[in-house]
Amino acid sequence: GGSPSDEEVKEPKEPKEEDEKAEKSYSFVDSGVVQKASGRSGFTGLSLLLKEEIDNFLKKYKRRPTQKELTERLDKINRGMTLELRQATNKFIREHYQKALSEASTSGLGATFGMVDEEAIKLLQESKPLWKAYNNLTLAASQRINDIITRAYQTPNGMNPSEIINAIKEVADIADYHAETIARTETSKVSSAARRNSYLKGDPEDNRLYKHIGPEDSRTTDLSKRIKARTEKGVPWTEYVEIMKEESSKDFPEWTVDPRAPVSHYQSRHTFLAL
Repeated sequence: GGSPSDEEVKEPKEPKEEDEKAEKSYSFVDSGVVQKASGRSGFTGLSLLLKEEIDNFLKKYKRRPTQKELTERLDKINRGMTLELRQATNKFIREHYQKALSEASTSGLGATFGMVDEEAIKLLQESKPLWKAYNNLTLAASQRINDIITRAYQTPNGMNPSEIINAIKEVADIADYHAETIARTETSKVSSAARRNSYLKGDPEDNRLYKHIGPEDSRTTDLSKRIKARTEKGVPWTEYVEIMKEESSKDFPEWTVDPRAPVSHYQSRHTFLAL
């Protein structure tokens, strides 16, 4: 699978280059992000999780903790965040897949939920790019928490627990906001998987031809236009996927097209239609 178990996630004892990159990937101080993150309905239970962890931390360490003690605490927080992200994302993907499958039934596609759908959901939940993004997020959040705690022990007047709790809550809110954004980048892929499996239920031999469809407006990318042009008359599924891979690699060389749930680029509004 592509997702790490919470036992596998380890907090580095010293900052490394990849941690610094991860921290820069997810801003915890940008005022625009802070504003967007506050006052939302929580996507995860990170806020409660971090509050409890920091409450326990403050009760245990009246003095400044050693680096080893701090690293162990952050390692525990990191594992907890990973587990919470897994639970929230698994639920999100399952609900979105089932919704897409239900919508497919209105188009006359096979919409009975079965083993193939369970397998598709599991693969989507273990997406490597998804978990790479979440690993970066937990590293960035852990580093931010580390900075807050370290600064608190360095202040001349000692620690102010309420200020620390408020600062950690802000980290939780922002991490939750980023986590939801990451999950929502998968919705096109989830919808694609549900649509593909719906077609296969009615065409198990996979004999139908497919074309690329979607809006044609000022936001339509050249990439989408090229795929539409090459599949206009319909092509076999394997050829459709290869065309998407070829065209996508020209504009987004690092983008991965999954043949089980093909999406040509980030936030694509296009999908496929069987003829």
